[in-house]
Amino acid sequence: MFIFGQTSMNTTNLLLVKSLFFILFSLIILPAIHAQIVVPISFTQNELFQTDKVKSADLSGQLAGYKPTLLWCAPLDTPGNVGQFEKVEIGVRLDSLVSNQVLNHVFRREGDKINPFNPEEIDVYADFWVQSGAVWYGPIRMNAFYFQDYTRTTKGWALNASEDLFRIRFTPEYIGRWRCKVSAKLKNEEPFSFEEFTFETIPSESKGFVRVGDHKRFLREGEDPFFPIGQNLTGPNNPNHTLEWNNKTASPSDYIDFLKSMSDLANAGGNYFRYIVSPWQTEIEFEELGNYADRMPNAWEFDQILEHAKELDLKLHLNLAMHYTFEAPNGYAMTDWDWSAQGDDLNPSNSPCFRDDDKGYCYRNELDLVNPQDFLTDSLAMVYYKRRLRYMVARWGYSTNIAVMELLSEANNFGNESIIEVKTINGKYGCYTLPDTANLADSPYKDFPALIIPKLMSWQIEMCRYLKEDLGITQHPLAVSYTGEPDFVHGDSTYYSPYVDIATFNNYGLSINKFEKNYLIVSKKYHDNKSDFYLDKPFMHSEYGPGGGITNCDEGIRFVKTVNLTPFTGLAGSGINWHFHWNEDSMWNYLRPVQELLDSIPFDAENWQTGEPIVMKDQSVEVMYLYRPKVEGRSKAVGVVSNRTFNFYTGGIDEAGGTCKDDSLNTELQENPLYLLPMDYKFEDLKKTIKLNGMGASKAYQIEWFNALTGDFLGEYSV
Repeated sequence: MFIFGQTSMNTTNLLLVKSLFFILFSLIILPAIHAQIVVPISFTQNELFQTDKVKSADLSGQLAGYKPTLLWCAPLDTPGNVGQFEKVEIGVRLDSLVSNQVLNHVFRREGDKINPFNPEEIDVYADFWVQSGAVWYGPIRMNAFYFQDYTRTTKGWALNASEDLFRIRFTPEYIGRWRCKVSAKLKNEEPFSFEEFTFETIPSESKGFVRVGDHKRFLREGEDPFFPIGQNLTGPNNPNHTLEWNNKTASPSDYIDFLKSMSDLANAGGNYFRYIVSPWQTEIEFEELGNYADRMPNAWEFDQILEHAKELDLKLHLNLAMHYTFEAPNGYAMTDWDWSAQGDDLNPSNSPCFRDDDKGYCYRNELDLVNPQDFLTDSLAMVYYKRRLRYMVARWGYSTNIAVMELLSEANNFGNESIIEVKTINGKYGCYTLPDTANLADSPYKDFPALIIPKLMSWQIEMCRYLKEDLGITQHPLAVSYTGEPDFVHGDSTYYSPYVDIATFNNYGLSINKFEKNYLIVSKKYHDNKSDFYLDKPFMHSEYGPGGGITNCDEGIRFVKTVNLTPFTGLAGSGINWHFHWNEDSMWNYLRPVQELLDSIPFDAENWQTGEPIVMKDQSVEVMYLYRPKVEGRSKAVGVVSNRTFNFYTGGIDEAGGTCKDDSLNTELQENPLYLLPMDYKFEDLKKTIKLNGMGASKAYQIEWFNALTGDFLGEYSV
């Protein structure tokens, strides 16, 4: 971000500050097109194709009551025809006897019961084949899921009557004729199958799933390049209604607000957001083990989130579980959604911070696993957790808008404990996490790494194996998440598992040269094949932030620098900012210039490389870039020039009207005192020499300059 003209930055003059991207040789930049928010409506059901293509087989046993039926639920406009990479949705209506037993379980009625969330009691699934010439290839197995349809009301969700209690969702990847066979099996009975039916897949505008590129550094959407630029949205919430600290789940209005945030992000130029499945929103299992019935509105709402993401052409970095639920108690004093129950060692019964009816996470409560570490090795917990993943994949795995599936947020926080007491701090009375002066609370990954790391690593690898091999998740790259890097010294090699496609860690910390350090970690430590830690996989930072005490006083400088500089450090996407969830001060507007700059550049197909940052001798300016070595005599580069004296010290304003200050950086400031002295750069500086390594010898280069904050084209030069 090459700054000239001004060095201060706040909400009134932010747009006046100028910074520069550069491109060597011209590249086409396409404007982003975004739809407006639409609240999806429920599916209308049609009997399959409204023809006799589907007929039920002769049935025996319990399933021989009323004739089961298949329903074509999507796409409604073209029954029997679906676009390539578009959703096929089939409803499965079983006979009345089985349906009533399922509903007895769901609504806790008297009589015989069948748990629709337990495939050992009832398993509904479909096998798909695609035709090529005279040969049928397959089958591809897709599990069905129990489904309820809803309408939002002012008081909650109204259940819409529906007789097809199970749905099957599938995304065909190949054009041509497909055939499908739907089957069902009850416990202790032989399976039965509906008569097979066929449908046609026709060309569509959908590009397909996001996958890891062939060179394993970048992502692609189908055969097109895809570079994620976005924001952590994490789920429905708002600044005035902080759900994490309440014992109520998100309301319909919270979800409507969240859809609006998604639209705002797309309209601001973002193409990507991270969503964390959490117990106060779309988690399907928290209060009760293996029974998701009471959380079906949450699942329905996530259906709407995926549909809206499709309308907006937004991709999701979907984290499948929030780490708070595996902490006892949670370090942010979120005592309603953690592992522990009221009365556990660190949850005193006489404390108002813990509700009397707090039974903790269902795995702790129903399996009597007081220590969350026992969850990692308990065989029954493993069975139930796999069922949870199975349901989620069956319901949402079809979506091409899910780019990456991340198993668990910040795995190395697993099992952490905290001391939480009522205090008044800065005039605010409430429950706070306090220093553990008596050493009562453990952080297992730090305190007992030799004990927990083998268990945690084995659990993560097994869950990723289950997703890939047993559930067939090959269309979504799988990632594992840490806060900071894993502990390689004590043997955590989860990154290197063949079942893990993308390595991520959440990057928090302060330093003016943080982005240069980012390059050294990603490109030199992990992507240099001479390194002992060489990892031939893409790298992402699914959370990115300053840490320290500057979050609320730096006027968004760290946000802007993260968006503009991290794409050039070796990452497969920009670092995903954690702060500014609600687009405070319209910070998301700074996503569009970099998204448009990098859009359509074939980073993977042309095997682009990360250049070593160039830093001026006085440390005041840095250049970061990606480059493509010569192809047919031509080389290319794209990058950013950043003024380090434009930082949270020189541009930030604290609550008292002074500058941001964090004592953790005293050493860095002593070594580079000019970081406290803002320096302006002039327009003439554009013509100064910049030497980029890896470009090869050439007689001339054409350089295009853009304002990094606005995307405005500033001019071009030949050198």
